Amino acid sequence: MKRITKIALIIIAVIILISAALMPSICRYGFESYYFGIMENLNNPSTKEAIRNNMTYAYNFTELLEWEHSYVKWVPIGETFERNTDPEKILASGKGRCGEFSILYLSACLSLGYEARLLVSIKPYIYWELHNWVEVKVNDSWIPVDPTDGIWNNSSRYKTWWGEIGKDAFIYAFEDGNIEEVTERYK
Repeated sequence: MKRITKIALIIIAVIILISAALMPSICRYGFESYYFGIMENLNNPSTKEAIRNNMTYAYNFTELLEWEHSYVKWVPIGETFERNTDPEKILASGKGRCGEFSILYLSACLSLGYEARLLVSIKPYIYWELHNWVEVKVNDSWIPVDPTDGIWNNSSRYKTWWGEIGKDAFIYAFEDGNIEEVTERYK
């Protein structure tokens, strides 16, 4: 009986080790598919036109933050609301957290022809998204923009939370069918 128990424990340990080794790939693939779908919608000409129709002129990057905050209000953690990844639905609901703010801001940038991409910080072993923000390309450099708080070009804010919250997390940038890991730039 003890021999069967030891064998069972060894089999369970092997399964756990194999699962742990495969988990980052499985989780990353899940995130890739999800965010590539969002990016495909944001790059759709009809989505871009719909967002442009809500603008009175071609805003610059910082004006877009003000434009966005005139439409969308922060929903406190713990308060439920319908989460959205479609910028038209985000505009219609007027509610959001970091995902909605980032998607709407990115959509507005793309609709005006700016080069921009969505950043996602995740913990792959637990398939947990920590935060979303955007980078816009200015003079061949990627500039961080946190649409949730309306903060422009302050990457040091991510270094302060990287300790325990961001431990073991990765940051991926999604842009029109491409993905780039940019973790080291934010540590």
